[in-house]
Amino acid sequence: STVWSRVDLQRYTLRRSHRKLWRRTLRDFRYEVVPYRRRRDQDEVYAAYERNHALEVGQTVGEVLGSEYPQSRAFRTHALRISDADGRLVAFSCFDVGAGTIASLFAAYLPEVARRSLGYFTLLAELDYGRRKGLEHYHPGYCVPGLAPFAYKLRLPDLQGRTFVSGEWRPMSHYLEGPLPHELVWERVRALSAELRRLGVCHRERHTPLYEIVPGGNPDFGPIPLPYALEIEVPGGFGEVFVGYNPLARRYECYYGQAVADLGFEPEYAGLAAQLPDDSDLRLYDSRVLLYTAPREAAAALATHLRPQILAGHILRVNPVWGGVDGTSRYV
Repeated sequence: STVWSRVDLQRYTLRRSHRKLWRRTLRDFRYEVVPYRRRRDQDEVYAAYERNHALEVGQTVGEVLGSEYPQSRAFRTHALRISDADGRLVAFSCFDVGAGTIASLFAAYLPEVARRSLGYFTLLAELDYGRRKGLEHYHPGYCVPGLAPFAYKLRLPDLQGRTFVSGEWRPMSHYLEGPLPHELVWERVRALSAELRRLGVCHRERHTPLYEIVPGGNPDFGPIPLPYALEIEVPGGFGEVFVGYNPLARRYECYYGQAVADLGFEPEYAGLAAQLPDDSDLRLYDSRVLLYTAPREAAAALATHLRPQILAGHILRVNPVWGGVDGTSRYV
C-alpha cells in the first residue's frame, strides 16, 4: 500500500527542527541547483551511497533516471549539489520540474556524512526552490507507512497523501491512522475465511502477484484479477475458484477459471518466484468468469453461495465451456 505524497509549495510552514537543520547545514556546507548533466563526482557519490543503502536501489544514476534506455519524451531534470568547505561534492539530489510541480527523484550522500541528514536537507532545499519559482506542489515520491526507509518523508511539513483507492488528497495523518488498502483487503478476506470455516467450506489463502504484473486486456484470459484471495475447493474438476476483496470497487469478487499455464515453472520467472510467499499463485486462467459480487458487509451471505453444490451449479450455468448461456456475475 504505497501512498503518494505532496506538499503545497505556497502554504507549507517549516517546523523548528527544519529551520535548525537548515541553519546547521548552511553553516558547514553550500549548495547549488543546476540543470542535470552527468558528472564523475555525482557517479562516485552515488556508487558509495548504493553500496550502503538498506534497500535495493538502481546501481547507477543513469539507471535511476532511465537514461540508459530509450525515452519517448524529455524531462527537465535538475541536480541539487551539496559541497563541503573544500568544494568536494558530498551529497546531491535529482528532481524534475514540470509546468507547476516538482517531482523529487532521489538523493545520495557519502557514508561519512550520513549523520548530517543531508538527504533530508535536499528535500527542504527542493521545497524552497519550488516556492521561490512560484510552483504549486512538491511531490517527494511515494511513502510506505510502517517501513523505516520511508519514515523520513513523513516528517515533511504539511504533507498530504493519496492512494489508488482514496482518489483525493488528504492530510497524511489520515493514512497513518489506517486502514491502508492492503490492510483493508486482508481484513475483508479473513472475515470471509472465518465464515467459510464456520460452514466447513475447504479453502486456502493465496497471494496473486500476477495481478500487478501481467497487463490486463483480455477479460477472459489472464491471472486472477485480485491482489490476495481465497482459493475455494471445487468438486468435479470444474476448474479453480478464487474469491477476494476489490478495494477499488469496494466489494467482494469471486472468479472462476481453468488454469492453462503456470509461470512458476518458466525459467524467466524463476527469480520472481523465489522472492514470493509460498502460497503465491502464478497461474494464468482461460474461460475466466466473474461468478459473484457482494458488498463488503455481506461476507456471511457470500459464504453460503460458496458451498460446493451451490458453487458447482452456478459454474455450470454461467460458463460457456460447460454449456451455460449467461456470462454475467450474480450479485449476492
